[in-house]
Amino acid sequence: MAKLYNFGKLGPVLTFKAKEGDLSIQKIKTVGGDIPGPVFTAPLEVGTFVKLVGDMEVGPCTKSDTECIGIVVDGPEFKGQQPTTAASYGAYEQRQCGVELFGKAVRMVLLEAANAAISAGNSVKFGATTDQRFDKATALNTTRVLSGAGASSGAKIPVLFGFFGALPTGA
Repeated sequence: MAKLYNFGKLGPVLTFKAKEGDLSIQKIKTVGGDIPGPVFTAPLEVGTFVKLVGDMEVGPCTKSDTECIGIVVDGPEFKGQQPTTAASYGAYEQRQCGVELFGKAVRMVLLEAANAAISAGNSVKFGATTDQRFDKATALNTTRVLSGAGASSGAKIPVLFGFFGALPTGA
């Protein structure tokens, strides 16, 4: 009888901020007694399929999503001291997690000096005025911007090339 397994490497693994919702401090029961610790309203864990929700930030995919940027392969951890008081999302330093991306490679690319404003999740194309520089694409393609930049910034941004996480729509 055949067994089901996960085969094959998907893409590069990068560290992203984890969007896990509000944080509360609750007592966690352990063998050594009760220990206060952070609990999230929408925790990410290894194996969670994720989408881009901001610059180098991922959140869990839902049934209505049409794209999945990758899967969490390294569980979220606090960088430094974990919070000791309850806080709303955005009011505490987010945990970071390793995400295996649904794409071939990530490269830092330079935008044209007169680039359009670009956000995480947008696609890029070669710019119209300068060789070897990029600009925001008007339609999605097989690239995904991982961290955006303002208009006319000429910034250097991370882009995923060979993206294959688009999901079919409809029945």
